Amino acid sequence: MSRPIQEILREIQSLEPLPAVGLKVLELSEKPDLVPRELTDLIQTDSALTAKVLKLANSALYGCTREIATIRDAGVRLGTRVLTNLVITGCAARHFRNYGGQDAASAARAWERSVAHAISASLLASISGAVEKHRAYTAGLLQDIGELVLERHFVREREAIRAEVERGADLLAAEKAVLGLSHAEVGARLASRWNLPEVLEDTILCHHEPERAQSDPLLASFVHLGGQLVQACGVREGADQDRTYALHDSALGASGFDELALAEVEERLILELGRAQELLLLA
Repeated sequence: MSRPIQEILREIQSLEPLPAVGLKVLELSEKPDLVPRELTDLIQTDSALTAKVLKLANSALYGCTREIATIRDAGVRLGTRVLTNLVITGCAARHFRNYGGQDAASAARAWERSVAHAISASLLASISGAVEKHRAYTAGLLQDIGELVLERHFVREREAIRAEVERGADLLAAEKAVLGLSHAEVGARLASRWNLPEVLEDTILCHHEPERAQSDPLLASFVHLGGQLVQACGVREGADQDRTYALHDSALGASGFDELALAEVEERLILELGRAQELLLLA
């Protein structure tokens, strides 16, 4: 096994897991008869997470006309699916923004992309109705968790990957050539380490190649298209502008969107991102 792969696997093992409350919330969210009280009683056992959830619940993104003052109020007014998304967003933020030695600007860009992916995948799922939009949100938010390890601990190798891309290689192929694993494969291993649901692990693995998905190819297709939409809107501009990915026709065919319909959603996504400032500032 090459040195980069050994180091990647070591970093995956050492990365602090998602909080136990967040993992339990994900587990509960799969129950068909879930009621808000089950979630709110659990969330309130973590005071820091409670504060984050209340901050997000009162953000412009959710359009509440009066203040949500308690977790139970949030559960009743927003519902269990939205509440689950708020919890996972709060749990994920500290990893994307406060992990490793990445500089503050790069960390902020990584978190901005993650939030944009979540909102984009959810928006497309909502328009289509073919995929549950809140599951699409969670999968979109976590799709690039593999970059947590690669971006912050393999700076020298990242330059070698960029050189491969400049010579015409596909980014995923370039990552595998230099590191032995792509960021999608690293993300799937991290999802397994965190004991995330199998469908999320599989979607993270296949979000750039949705036709390979085994658990839920349609979910993977919407997450893939959400990433394409974010890419088209320029959220990856700046130091990450070379990190672009090809659009897979299989995702278009599965989702019912075509490229024109996808482009027409761009303006709506930009508006939604403008309402998501509290998510972007979450630490």
